[in-house]
Amino acid sequence: TPPWDSVMHKTKVLHLSDLHVQLNYSVGSPSVCHYPLCCTPGLPLHPHSPPARYWGEYACDLPPWTLEATLSNIAQTHPDIEYVLLTGDLPAHDVWLQSEDSNLHVIQVVAAALRKHFPNVPVLPAIGNHESFPVNMFPDPTLSDEESSSWLYSSMAKYFSHWLPEEQKKTMAKAGYFSYKVKPSLTIISLNSNFCNNLNLWLLPSPADPASHLAWLVEELLIAEKSRSMVHIISHIPPGTSSCLGAWSHQYSRIIERFSSIITAQFFGHSHWDEFSVLFNSSTRQPISMAYITPSLTPHDGLNPAYRVYYTDSSRDNSTHLVLDHATYSLDLEMVNTLPSNTTLSYTLEYTARDSLGMQDLSPESWGGFVQRLVRDEEAWDIFYRRYSRGGPHAR
Repeated sequence: TPPWDSVMHKTKVLHLSDLHVQLNYSVGSPSVCHYPLCCTPGLPLHPHSPPARYWGEYACDLPPWTLEATLSNIAQTHPDIEYVLLTGDLPAHDVWLQSEDSNLHVIQVVAAALRKHFPNVPVLPAIGNHESFPVNMFPDPTLSDEESSSWLYSSMAKYFSHWLPEEQKKTMAKAGYFSYKVKPSLTIISLNSNFCNNLNLWLLPSPADPASHLAWLVEELLIAEKSRSMVHIISHIPPGTSSCLGAWSHQYSRIIERFSSIITAQFFGHSHWDEFSVLFNSSTRQPISMAYITPSLTPHDGLNPAYRVYYTDSSRDNSTHLVLDHATYSLDLEMVNTLPSNTTLSYTLEYTARDSLGMQDLSPESWGGFVQRLVRDEEAWDIFYRRYSRGGPHAR
């Protein structure tokens, strides 16, 4: 990794994930309930439920006005963002109320808000498991006798057409993925991780490589390798976790190992937590690749809303496209709910990786060392766990 000080101009990349925008969020409705999602009109009254407050609640998803205020604050705080990674889960958790149309409406609302606040900044999406209806159901688009998700894929291509060129719109409309050269020597590959989603019942008959997606990934990586392009992978569900089928995860890790010299970072969401994953070489046990799992914007599950900014070495002629540092910004929901509703929302810098974690660089080796420190040092673990939920009630 090049020393931080040797790279004069760092590229700033915004990562948003798991927005879960709740369009029917109702101020004054029950903020505690026996449903997967509260703050919804018409819910039965709960005996100990305080009324839902304006900016959001910890058992609810993100109000649309909180999304609007958040994007406005990000655009003002970071006018030099070069591109945005959007790693899925835009609809709310009210899955019993959803339909194809309602989910598409939320996706359209989010895309319009991003276009308003980042009109000249590329926004690169990956599809989450909540975009489909029913939730988690993604048939293999190459099998003609199955249901089709073309209603979702073609709409995603349309709503993000402001940013995606023709070729990328085609593959997004076909099966929800694309490969995009965001800079002359950097390719971003957006994977559809729903082809490894362990709750996707359509995978039961043939779970090996639905849509030949991993085969497509290898082809794209070979093209990048031949053209001497570095690669960042973006997706929703992190492979190697319980949410991704084991066989798919295993093959994915073999691919990462084979192409670890050109894959300089991976970016995921899904868990809602602030966490990371280190991939080790299967024979030497050396750390070889990093996956960043960014915290969610939704406060659902007792978390404070957050977003992440990465600083990469992507602006020089001989750029390495390595992640040099990252900064996580969060919103104290308890505090902002005491302020008037006409308050300008302001996220605060929670921590940066290099300074706050005491890391010389963000290489896989350094992250491997940090993991060892968490194992040995209880105080470091406590601090990590507070950041894991951004100091929300889940951490208390």
